[in-house]
Amino acid sequence: MAVSGEVTEIEALETNLWSLWANFGRGLNSRLVDTPKLMWFETPIRALPYNAVMRTKVARGAEAEVDTLFAHFEAAGKPFLWLVHPSAQPDNLADLLAARGFEEVEVCPGMVARINGLPEPGPAPESIEIREVLSSADQDAMVDFVIWRWDAPQEAAAYLASVREQHHLGEAASPTRVWMAWKGNLAVAKAITHEANGVIGLYGVATRPEARGAGLGRQICLHALRETDAGRGKLGVLHSSPMAVNLYRRMGFHEVAPFRLFAAGAFHI
Repeated sequence: MAVSGEVTEIEALETNLWSLWANFGRGLNSRLVDTPKLMWFETPIRALPYNAVMRTKVARGAEAEVDTLFAHFEAAGKPFLWLVHPSAQPDNLADLLAARGFEEVEVCPGMVARINGLPEPGPAPESIEIREVLSSADQDAMVDFVIWRWDAPQEAAAYLASVREQHHLGEAASPTRVWMAWKGNLAVAKAITHEANGVIGLYGVATRPEARGAGLGRQICLHALRETDAGRGKLGVLHSSPMAVNLYRRMGFHEVAPFRLFAAGAFHI
């Protein structure tokens, strides 16, 4: 289904995702390869999801391209993810990955909704303050939150800070914005929005265990989306974890297509 001019829902889901994740390959001591056939990045962090192949559109010679990337990451000693997205080529990409020892570790439903059709977020739970990440102190707290969320080594802080700079967080023209929920001085939840090609994506939603069960995840998502949209009626896209699909359905999102993650071992977004 076309959503804006010639842009389809699948194109909106894919291009917004690629736009956000490309910044991981622009951080400190990182590399981004972005061509019409392939988009992949590597970082100094030897852990998932910090090394990944995000776009594959190889009509011919796919096996050689796959072998080259497997050899590259193996030589670097870096575990990596391979995303099989809806428009991926070749059609048997999943089989090529399986033949090289990768398995499907998670399926993330791509979901869409018109943001001005979503419900109001309502008031924050008692004793919780939700605010946009603007100050340097809040940005440092966001890096700490990401390290906790992905169980990244503490030495990843410098790299993550450099990625934060790539997003130009806190600047008026930045396409990426972050909201965090606070209980006193403790950050307990996070949500990111990223605007690209006239579409607003929702990413990085996470809540600390001690703050779950009070509707905070729903509240911070709706707050972030509505603040970013500012009444423009943009299309909202997200790539849900399997556990969160019902949450987003209740908010008003519907599934469009699966985004399949392949890796050598267990991984959950």
